[in-house]
Amino acid sequence: MKKIFFLFMALMLTAPELYAAGNKIKGQVADASEKLAQTYRKNRVINFRKPVAILDFENLTPEAKNNRLGETVAELFAAEFSQSTMFRVVERKNLGKVLDEQALQLTGATEGTNAVQVGKLLDAQALLYGSVSETGDNFIVTVKLTDVETGEVIAQTMNVPKEDLIETREYLLDMAYVKKMGVGITINIMGHTVCGDNSTFSPVMEFEDTGLQRQFGFEIRYRFTNWFMMGVGYNMIWGQVAYVPDQACESEIETLSGYTYTGPAPFVIDVKGYDIPLMFYFNYPVTRRLNLFAGAGIAYENLTLLGYFDDGTGNGGCGFGINQYGPQLQEEVLVTMFRAGVEFFVTPRMAISLTCGYDMAKMEPDFGNQWHLLGLEQNVGSEIDMSGFFFGPSVSFYF
Repeated sequence: MKKIFFLFMALMLTAPELYAAGNKIKGQVADASEKLAQTYRKNRVINFRKPVAILDFENLTPEAKNNRLGETVAELFAAEFSQSTMFRVVERKNLGKVLDEQALQLTGATEGTNAVQVGKLLDAQALLYGSVSETGDNFIVTVKLTDVETGEVIAQTMNVPKEDLIETREYLLDMAYVKKMGVGITINIMGHTVCGDNSTFSPVMEFEDTGLQRQFGFEIRYRFTNWFMMGVGYNMIWGQVAYVPDQACESEIETLSGYTYTGPAPFVIDVKGYDIPLMFYFNYPVTRRLNLFAGAGIAYENLTLLGYFDDGTGNGGCGFGINQYGPQLQEEVLVTMFRAGVEFFVTPRMAISLTCGYDMAKMEPDFGNQWHLLGLEQNVGSEIDMSGFFFGPSVSFYF
């Protein structure tokens, strides 16, 4: 648990360095956009935000084509112009469809009078486009802004280190991948909490073992931002929380099978029920497919307690609960939960996860009605500690 926590913290601390290149390029894009806007404003009266269509930039060299940098640069300028008080960006997802209908290609849409024609087809008063080439260790980004009515062309040039622009593209792809995953449902299977006085890591428990199993459940998740997510769920719980090797029983009781008491024998307390967890997660996308997360939350547990003797001792029916002498117990428990894990996307909409963490909880059952089980409260304790290490797999589907 400690190793996972320190790994997560280290990744979070190095995140600003990983995205520094993207911030530098965004600064250059902001400067170029401001210069284009200032030049465009000259000799014009602008009373309303002018619609501008932004085409993918043309990749003029093999490295630019292999990394599809023209699309990246266009997205960066679209993000910058969307914040402008002078321009309103035309929805980019419709550009390709319009050009296809008019038998124009993106690379030819900006040649000569085509730029003016495309602008009019898109109901835009301005058209922004350009190209990406390279020289040495730098990419040369040429950006042009054309006035659709007059055909006037304004241009700016940016020199960008190759490594910075390629890293920026990877970052944008990561964020685009994550942004699509706003809402999702996670199916939890075979979760196990190692707890109780005779705990085991094995999900298959023997009579004397203790632990809690979240056999099946689900969680509805909503991502507020790229790095923060909330989830609320429901889990079915089964387990054994206490084991007493020598539990005595009142000798003069009549069970369903008659007087069956033979002496102190192994005794176990089972729980069955459900929990409703509310979790808050911090996410860190390592790659487009790999995501690390850590979080904390609380869970409400509603549990039914049942006590049984080992079937081989002859004390059958002397416990409490279903088909037993004593009445079953109902308990409510509030759990504090800490979680960390790794999520791998098998497809853009399905991911598998492995989660581990720690649960903190105590239960204070009232054994007052179980008078026939002599010294049960002393044997079990006034509190049953349900704290322990948690681990479990899950499958998530995002929409």
